[in-house]
Amino acid sequence: MKRVKKGFTLAEVLITLAIIGVVAALTIPTLMADSRYQLLSSRIAKFRSTTEDAALAHSAMNDTIRLADLDSIVLYKNKQDDKAFDTAKNEITDATDTTLYELKDDTILEVSEVEDGDKVSDTYRNTDDKTEFTQKYGAESIKLVFYPRVSGLGTVHGKYTFIMTDKGYVMPSSSDKCLNDLLGTTYNGKMNKTLANANCKKTLVQNY
Repeated sequence: MKRVKKGFTLAEVLITLAIIGVVAALTIPTLMADSRYQLLSSRIAKFRSTTEDAALAHSAMNDTIRLADLDSIVLYKNKQDDKAFDTAKNEITDATDTTLYELKDDTILEVSEVEDGDKVSDTYRNTDDKTEFTQKYGAESIKLVFYPRVSGLGTVHGKYTFIMTDKGYVMPSSSDKCLNDLLGTTYNGKMNKTLANANCKKTLVQNY
C-alpha cells in the first residue's frame, strides 16, 4: 500500500515565503506612508480647529483679532520675537517682524502680519467677491506658519501656512497647495471629494 504524502516540500515552502516577501515589500511602504499621512493630517487639522475656536471666542469678546492677541489665543510655553524656524537646518534663526511660539505640545508656530499676496485659499474662500468674503469672515490679517511634531515621526515635519482673519477664522493659505487636500474638507463643511494627489502626499510624508 502506498503511503499518502503529507505536508509540503521544501521547495513549496520556499516559493510560498518568497511570494509573501514580494507582497510585503510592495504593500508595507504604502501602508506606512498612509499611516504617517493620517497622523500628520490629524495633527494639522487639530491645530487649525483648536486655534480657530480660541480665536473666535477671543473675537466675540474683543471684536477684531490683532497680532498681539495671539498671546491670549495660543497655548505656548515660550515666545521669541524676531525669530523664525529654518526647516532646512531644523533650528531657530533670526528674522524681522516675525514672532515664534513654542507651543505646549512641542509644535512650533510662526506668526506675522499678512503681506501682499497672502490670502485665503480659493477652495476655502467659496466666493470670488472679496467684499462678500470680508463681511462674512473678516479681512486677512495674520499669517500663521505651523511646524508640527508628531510622535513617532521624528522632529519637525514641514511647514503649513494658514491665514487668520481679523474675526478669528483660520483657513489654509493660497500659497500652500497641499493643505486643502490634507484637511479633507472645504470651509463650509462640505466634503472635498478630491483625494490628496500623489505628489502632495509623497511630499508630506517623505523622509519621516
